Amino acid sequence: MSRSHKGDPAVKGEVAAGAGAVEETRRGDGGEATGGLAQAVGVWLERTEAELATASTLAELVKVLVPRLYALGVVILQAVLEQRDGKWRDPKQQVACPKCDEPMKKKKNRIAIKRKTRIGEVTHNRTLWECEACGHAGAPVDAELQVGHGANRHESGFVSLLLHMVTALQFAKGCELFERSTGIAVSTQLAQGLVDQVGGEMFAAEMARAEEVWQLQFDRPELFLPGGERFVGRPRPGTVYLMEDNSKVGIHEGPRGRGAPEGKRTHYLDRLGKHEKGKRVKADKTGAGHWHDDGADDRPDEEMGPSGFKDVRALILFRAVDLKEGKGGRKYIERKVIRTHIGTAEEWKKLVHLALYEAGVFWAQRIVIIADGGQGIWELMQELLPQTPGRTVVQILDWCHAVSHLWKVATAYKGSKTPQQRSAARKWLSSLLDELHAGHPSVVLQRLRNCPTDKAVASDFADTLRKCIDYFDKHSERMLYGRFRKAGLLIASGPIESVHAWAIQPRLRLPGMRWSVAGANRMLRLRCSWASETWDADIASTLDALLRKPVKRKEGAAM
Repeated sequence: MSRSHKGDPAVKGEVAAGAGAVEETRRGDGGEATGGLAQAVGVWLERTEAELATASTLAELVKVLVPRLYALGVVILQAVLEQRDGKWRDPKQQVACPKCDEPMKKKKNRIAIKRKTRIGEVTHNRTLWECEACGHAGAPVDAELQVGHGANRHESGFVSLLLHMVTALQFAKGCELFERSTGIAVSTQLAQGLVDQVGGEMFAAEMARAEEVWQLQFDRPELFLPGGERFVGRPRPGTVYLMEDNSKVGIHEGPRGRGAPEGKRTHYLDRLGKHEKGKRVKADKTGAGHWHDDGADDRPDEEMGPSGFKDVRALILFRAVDLKEGKGGRKYIERKVIRTHIGTAEEWKKLVHLALYEAGVFWAQRIVIIADGGQGIWELMQELLPQTPGRTVVQILDWCHAVSHLWKVATAYKGSKTPQQRSAARKWLSSLLDELHAGHPSVVLQRLRNCPTDKAVASDFADTLRKCIDYFDKHSERMLYGRFRKAGLLIASGPIESVHAWAIQPRLRLPGMRWSVAGANRMLRLRCSWASETWDADIASTLDALLRKPVKRKEGAAM
């Protein structure tokens, strides 16, 4: 219930009446307390009918009903939970220990617990049983209700809905939206705890699975070659697209904000000075990173200190048959797989390998790889997806990145400060783009090499031209755009750029936002599940895994 619901005298009346029904159930022998619950529902109907008579508009009717329906749901749920626990209050019941299978003994006292659900917070008492052989203690009704500790303390639907909102929005905004949508107030502390536990479990399970599949390629290499689909009983995919790119996210390890130690807050000021810090941050925000197009920044993330902007590597996989055409001729991807990660290149390689295996990319007839000029990306793809007799691998340099390099040359040659200069640059560039679009990178290279580099041209033009020539020379085989278009293939990496634009940056790179690496990876895993449209299945399997995990207890703690 929301804060406004809790303060409503009428709501308090329903809860009090329901508490009487629950108390009647508690005093009984576990049978149904139909009389007390029916009385509580009768009181609820009378009071609700009286208040509805005073409401005239639709909005007023709903305003009366919403808090009362929540209150009634809480009352009924509490009574049902007490009823479910009733049979376990009988000491003659036979309960086997889930750990050692020895008989358990009923404890004298019952323990109350509060649980969050989509209809509100409920409190019910549970009968505890203890195993004298191994010391394990627990409530049998918990196993019956499939609830436990941590995230599983609460109803799974509540956990999924709250996580969904704080994954899509900031914690405070997500909790506010949750309360406005459901009438149930939640704290950001609870939301952050659920993200840490559920997102952390999803990330740890994925990393463990990636390591397992990585080792599997040495034990059963046939599973990772064309034809391997026969061993797992899956159809062979046709054409599969694979795109990869990276962006930056602000990272700060350790305490931060008002509670942070002084040394943490002044770390960069002491080490670099204010001026140097500004240059460093600007370079990290716009810097290439060793996976980016120019390969200008080869610093490993481990050398960037506890604060700064680190690479978020992202991958998107989809089949050509899942590329649909919507209204206005715009294309969209019906089903896709999205993976992101902040960490070492070795970790990322194993995660990509796992994604390729699970999506069946190793068995595809044709694999189309579209990326920018980052050397690390192409080296990784060459290692994981080499050309084989039964598999065609097509490498395409992103069209927009190729055009951007030519535009840099055009503006350095003709200028870009005035409209006339920009117009002249576009005119000079137009014929080059026509040749490039037709799939003639050699013609473009020849014309670039014939450009004058005398003193009449801007001083930085020669350097810009040299970089562009080297870039085209290196990737000319990936620029046969005419041939690619005739084959009906995409030539631009818009999907992976969109992943960064709507799946990563809007949640992890808001103004002033900083993350720990572990916290960012937890949120990224939840965002991937949401963006890949596998949310319900991923959350259900993760909560089930957490439920089956043994509870870690401190040494010497009472059972």
